[in-house]
Amino acid sequence: MPDNKNIARFVASLCDHKLPAPHRIEMLSAIAGDTSADAKAARKKIIALLANADGEEAYKSKIEELRQKIRDLEEGPYRPAYFVGILNDGGPSILAQVLLDDGTTAYPVVTDEKLARALKAGHRVLLDRQGKMVVGRAIDDLRTGDQARLERVLPNGRVEVSLRGEERAIFLASQRLLDHIDSGAVEPGASLVVQTRLFLALDVVPPVDGISHYRFLDNSPVPDVVPERDMGAPPLVITKVIDHVRTELMQPDLRRAYKCPRSRFFLFTGPPGTGKTMTIYGITRGVYEAFSEATGIPVEDVPPIVFKLRASEILDPYVGVAERNIDRFYDEIEKRAAETVTGPDGREWPIPVMIVMEELDALGRHRGQHLNGVHDRLMATMLQRLDQGRPELRDHLMIFIGTTNVVEQVDAAFLRRIGGEVVSFGPLKRRAFAAVLEKHLAGRPVAAANGNGARPAADHERALRDELCAYLFSPNGSDPGVVELNFTGAASPEVRYKRDFLNADLVSRSVKEACNEAAADERREGREAGGLSFERLARAFDAQIRSVAAQLNEHNVTRFLELPDAVRVASVRRLPQPGVSPLELQNR
Repeated sequence: MPDNKNIARFVASLCDHKLPAPHRIEMLSAIAGDTSADAKAARKKIIALLANADGEEAYKSKIEELRQKIRDLEEGPYRPAYFVGILNDGGPSILAQVLLDDGTTAYPVVTDEKLARALKAGHRVLLDRQGKMVVGRAIDDLRTGDQARLERVLPNGRVEVSLRGEERAIFLASQRLLDHIDSGAVEPGASLVVQTRLFLALDVVPPVDGISHYRFLDNSPVPDVVPERDMGAPPLVITKVIDHVRTELMQPDLRRAYKCPRSRFFLFTGPPGTGKTMTIYGITRGVYEAFSEATGIPVEDVPPIVFKLRASEILDPYVGVAERNIDRFYDEIEKRAAETVTGPDGREWPIPVMIVMEELDALGRHRGQHLNGVHDRLMATMLQRLDQGRPELRDHLMIFIGTTNVVEQVDAAFLRRIGGEVVSFGPLKRRAFAAVLEKHLAGRPVAAANGNGARPAADHERALRDELCAYLFSPNGSDPGVVELNFTGAASPEVRYKRDFLNADLVSRSVKEACNEAAADERREGREAGGLSFERLARAFDAQIRSVAAQLNEHNVTRFLELPDAVRVASVRRLPQPGVSPLELQNR
């Protein structure tokens, strides 16, 4: 039987790669074919020695792996950089030019020739901790950064770009960007992704491929405003718009016979609080209901149809941004208007679109009044897109509603485009005031007049309404006037009275103030002291009107009062009010 030493020598011979393979196979065949007991024992020892040899090799491999990890920890972390180019390809050492993220230029060695040939300008690479060697290429090239506009392509892989504020700079272009330019996919004017700090242009911003989402679409719930229920004197324009939508949906050929366009344009003008917003809510609700009635789709399932344009979402001091915003706005509404929805009966219905353009005095100011030119460029774009002869507007069901507090500040050409029909909102006249007040009084506790509590509540409400109307609108009343307005070039001032301040918003605030007072009195003194009374409402209206008058000056008076056309207020004088009101004298 071979001893352990000879068996170990035999195993070493089998593992010696210098011996020809056929010779080692013959050795194995010889010992495998021997059936003697000594051969069997030798085979067991050989197998044990081979197992021990494999374990030792695995151990050595694991040790080497751990040593490599230790070297990586000592040498790392790797430093990222942008590859610029190879400096001396073919020399004894391959040097690369790279840009570190802090803007520093470095020249590390590339030890892998295959890697050096694969690297292109703009690729993201990893350097060792000392920045002396390119270890490899990063997984992602990180094509992120600032945006700039391509002006022109220069020799030697450079491009001229415009940054924000219109500063121009020369940037190095990545190979990816140069390939796009060479293919004709990128032209001057395109938006680029750049690393401003590194003066490196990485890639082109892809153009918008359609509209992936509606940025200006109002996804709010349908307003719960029913004009007949919630508005004392609903403007006729509400019915006009709803009837127009209903006709276009149910009888479109009728208006085509008269060659009427499908779109309608309205301009709402008037001071704040006069009902413009509430009217828009009423129209919105009515349009949703008209569409639901025509299609059979429940109101809550009708897709959103209202787009809102606000100055704060459009204006931008940087060149081109405001114009792109307004173009995006019109692209969205035109795309929405071209869409259809399927009704329960399988019929396709065009979607009516409402466009609410708020604060036109901020968006559509007179051209030539702003040094930076933003409003002028924006106005040119808006006028072009608002051309009512364009098929996108003429052939689709759109309702444009613009609102402004100061119509004098809106550009005349823009007013002609948006103001197909002008609806003026001003102070409430007597009949409208009575209707609005009646809506606010309905359902609230009203004090019985002259102690007569036997009459129905509705009678008390009407009596209270009539008494307050007489107090505010009677020509023979005790109102001395609230303010005196002096117009430039006028011989005498004009007086504005309490009735001149009345609008829907002021009525709402006054009734709420009177309700707060009545609730507090009832809590302190009992039910008999509560209820809305003429005295409480009169005091509340006086307080609200005086509060508004205290804010008036020659610059903001048009926001609160209705003035004659083409006048300029030179000064505003608040008239002295009696220390004790006529009501208090009467109650004494």
